Amino acid sequence: MDQQLSPGTKVLRLVDTGLAELPWTSLPDSIEEVDLRGNCLTSIPLAVQRLPRLKLLNMAGNKLHSVQWTAAAAAKDSTGATVPPPIEHLHLGGNELDQLDESLAVLAPTLTYLYLGGNRLKEVRTQIPK
Repeated sequence: MDQQLSPGTKVLRLVDTGLAELPWTSLPDSIEEVDLRGNCLTSIPLAVQRLPRLKLLNMAGNKLHSVQWTAAAAAKDSTGATVPPPIEHLHLGGNELDQLDESLAVLAPTLTYLYLGGNRLKEVRTQIPK
């Protein structure tokens, strides 16, 4: 997939395509919704984690064993301070998750919906405040 995405793109939807990795290393900052369900991804791509306006991320039905939000991928404000992504909806159902990492706590300020059904969770090592 050699196509570049338009700078004004708001939605990226690649559903049931068999992707094992995202074909882009960076994505337009304008993207607010990413739907990558039904693929073969084993982690949340860094290019997705870097999206400063991301509100909805659907990673259902992939091959995720654990989920880590990489601090290095965090957006920075004009002062250089880390800005958490504004994710409101995170769908991780139907994966192979057996644990959640503490790094997901960075999503707590805006997260209103987290779906984890259909996984093998044994351990949740994060505190997501209400």
